[in-house]
Amino acid sequence: MSNNYKYSLQEPIGQGVFSTTYPAIEVNSQRPVVIKTLSDGLLKQEDAHMLAQRFMDLAQQLGRCHHPHLPNLWECFSEDNVPYVVCDRVIGPTLTEYVSNHGPIPANLALHWIAQVASAVQACHQADMLHLDIHPDNLIYRQEWDDVVLVDVGLTTILSPEIGQTHANLRPPGFAAPEQYDVAARVSPATDVYALSATLYYFLTATAPPPAPLRSHIPTTEWFQLPPDANPALESLLMQGLSLNQDQRPENPDLWLRELNALLHAAATSPALDELSAAVTTATLPPVEPTPEPPRSTKITPLSATTPTKSKPRSPRTPTRPKRPANAVARGRTKTVVRKFPLGALLMTSLIAASAGAGFGLSLRLNRPAGPGSSFWHLEQSFPPKDS
Repeated sequence: MSNNYKYSLQEPIGQGVFSTTYPAIEVNSQRPVVIKTLSDGLLKQEDAHMLAQRFMDLAQQLGRCHHPHLPNLWECFSEDNVPYVVCDRVIGPTLTEYVSNHGPIPANLALHWIAQVASAVQACHQADMLHLDIHPDNLIYRQEWDDVVLVDVGLTTILSPEIGQTHANLRPPGFAAPEQYDVAARVSPATDVYALSATLYYFLTATAPPPAPLRSHIPTTEWFQLPPDANPALESLLMQGLSLNQDQRPENPDLWLRELNALLHAAATSPALDELSAAVTTATLPPVEPTPEPPRSTKITPLSATTPTKSKPRSPRTPTRPKRPANAVARGRTKTVVRKFPLGALLMTSLIAASAGAGFGLSLRLNRPAGPGSSFWHLEQSFPPKDS
């Protein structure tokens, strides 16, 4: 695949069951990109031509979906009946790698990042696309912007229900909704809400929920464990988003975040809740409008923190010497007492020690061992004769 030698390809960085991803360099601009295509396994399917057409249609949809937390799509093309999509290469660790190195993410940062992801997912929904593959491996942390980017958008939507069910069994366990394991079940925006809730739970605990097909066999109290200082409202909404019945989940990511914000404001106020609420308020989903180029040059505004109230410093108090009681005796006049050791007791102790030593030595001489190594006190130890 050359596309008129416009891209310089490298070895693939991802060869999954359904897609292959190549890192590449755009020759003219020298910008890093990724080129994604269908996997060899899908290209060998009987309906490969239909899958290739769906893949190209999906690329056209992605081209109309601009969001700061989605990669920019450059172009799509086909060579030798194989479809290709070119988009920005996002440099950084996945959130799986980040959590593995740093442990659970603090609540305010976790909410800030999941709001970015939810906003990107909502933009996909507004473009008539479901993601259906949200999990920490598909989230990349950009250190230079201190934000998160969602990748691999919509690939599973082109698959048949049977292949989609296989994909649900192959993805990292705990993030696929129950309906994704059922060929006859429908998927909806609430399916992505389940994955967002599972991802937020992973952020907070560094542990994924149990796979959805096993959830009905495991009591919730055995696996659902948030940090001790977690807000009960956050726990309630997580459980709502992780409902096994999609009709009982929030209908879309926008509503999910709005309900989280409402629950936090309804809860009792405390410094911890105020900080958490401020994080979610800042993360309110913006209206997504297609633009020729997403705003990549503007760094994501960090969470607003409450400005501490300055207090006037107090002057240090001058230490005062404590008053001495009238009947206290001056230190310099205290008489020093010298204790004398009785001489008689010293002589008696010496005589007893000498007698004990003499008796012990005599007992050793009279009861010396008959052969080497026959007692603990004998230092010479016998060994088996050496074979000649």
